[in-house]
Amino acid sequence: GDHRDLHKEYRRQRQMCIRDRLHRVTIRYPGGDLGNAWALEVRDWLVALGMPSDAVILEPGSGGSDQLILLLERLSGA
Repeated sequence: GDHRDLHKEYRRQRQMCIRDRLHRVTIRYPGGDLGNAWALEVRDWLVALGMPSDAVILEPGSGGSDQLILLLERLSGA
């Protein structure tokens, strides 16, 4: 029972965040074609998991050729 209740609550909270657009995700990625392709792939995963595509921002300049940074921000007023 407890596990199902927790899962149900998680899904409810996630749907509220998605519906109310309380968060934005910025993907900072390395430059070049490979870095861009990597960022697009991660964005596609996030959208497939229910994140609105306009809440996922792609930003070049992760600071390293082998790193991708995900920044989750709570929007003001949320």
